[in-house]
Amino acid sequence: MIAELTHTDAATIAEAARRGGVHVNTVRKWIDRGHLQVVATPLGRVIIRESLEQLLRDRAQEVETAIARR
Repeated sequence: MIAELTHTDAATIAEAARRGGVHVNTVRKWIDRGHLQVVATPLGRVIIRESLEQLLRDRAQEVETAIARR
């Protein structure tokens, strides 16, 4: 799987934090809690981009739902 990953398939923790507008420690917590799929590489962990995009979509939907309930 590692050989098949490209920069469009994966994101670093820092990239994920920027994309999500959160601190890198938040992304690490998401990983530790199983909210993001990661792959270990010789250079460290990378996040499967689709799992990041899904998490961000889910979070946006939760915010919209919370606002609508007010």
